[in-house]
Amino acid sequence: MTQPYDPYAPPPEGIPQYGAPAPSTTPQYDAYQAAYLARALRVPERLAVAVIVLSSAYLAVQVVSMLLSFDAAEAYGAATDPGQVYTAYDAVGIVYVMVLVAIFVVGCLWLNECRKFAVAVNPTYHHARSTAWVWLGWVVPVVALWFPYQVVRDLRRSTIREASGIGLWWGAWLGANFMSNQTALVTLGFRDASTLPVIEMVATGLFVIAFIGWLRIVRELTAAQRAHVAAGRNQVPGQYA
Repeated sequence: MTQPYDPYAPPPEGIPQYGAPAPSTTPQYDAYQAAYLARALRVPERLAVAVIVLSSAYLAVQVVSMLLSFDAAEAYGAATDPGQVYTAYDAVGIVYVMVLVAIFVVGCLWLNECRKFAVAVNPTYHHARSTAWVWLGWVVPVVALWFPYQVVRDLRRSTIREASGIGLWWGAWLGANFMSNQTALVTLGFRDASTLPVIEMVATGLFVIAFIGWLRIVRELTAAQRAHVAAGRNQVPGQYA
């Protein structure tokens, strides 16, 4: 025989009262989400290594150009038309352009992957420039003076949470490129040939400063990316090997 229904009786044990909050599963969900994100993220380490190798090659070619500039200055100075003179310095200039194109492609690929990583680990951070400027910023006239700096600055701020020390890198890079452009005026006969070694030495010094700053940026970003992945995997101990 069934018991009569009593509207004032307490609910049976194990059945939550009306309006009582259900047990929260958010912490567990967040932990698994973080672990999934960590497994999905990939640190672009091979690209980072390629960037460092090509940057080193770029600096090495610059040093060779500086050393060859002394003989080239004599040859240009003795020629009636420096534009018709072809020296070892000019030959190295071709290699210089080839390495520059390679580092542009690989460097932008690396920056693009770093941008994806930064957005994944810090989606609320506002980047001053869109993804397209990771590539275009280096080649579009005028804006190339500051857009790449903003791209790298925001990558560091969103991944490492700071951007100190990159102003010197960018200033040295701009100065080095300005001095390198002056060498074309010498080879074309628009400037005194004797100034070529001086221009190359100044450019090389600035490139060394820029290289050290760039090397630091690549290494610190890579280290921060590894730390983000490790932290995400540790959210669920033993979940991923």
